Amino acid sequence: MLWRPSTGASRTTALLTEVVLPREGERIVHGTVDFTSAYFLRAAALAAEHGCGLGFIHAHPGGRGWQSLNGIDHAAEASFAAQTQVITGRPLVGLTFAGTDVSFGARIWQQQAPRRYAPTEAESVRVVGGRLTVTVNDRLLPVPAATNRQLCTVSAWG
Repeated sequence: MLWRPSTGASRTTALLTEVVLPREGERIVHGTVDFTSAYFLRAAALAAEHGCGLGFIHAHPGGRGWQSLNGIDHAAEASFAAQTQVITGRPLVGLTFAGTDVSFGARIWQQQAPRRYAPTEAESVRVVGGRLTVTVNDRLLPVPAATNRQLCTVSAWG
């Protein structure tokens, strides 16, 4: 996916702008799913051409709630962090989709030292579409509770 930065006084946001799907032959299925270097290079070049960053999203079909990286996911995203930064001029963004309750986890890969990148987890993921959904990283922020002042809004919009 392509993303653009958006910043405020106390926040940095990665706005996802376009999905770049793999073409035939750019996906490798072998118990898990990988993609070819040709797909990565095509997507990174497209991101650079549009002045965007590059992000990866993958699913944990049985997942629920905020999704952190497991060891395999960490290694996969880490292997593209430096190349993404060099090609696009922006850090890699990673998202993990939890299929059970349609929630997400997200992180941005920041350079820590020469040749060393590490993920910084996001505080939340907001999805705007037919309805607004928010997944909160409960390790960083408590899940906000609805108050009486929001009762009409919550009952109408969820």
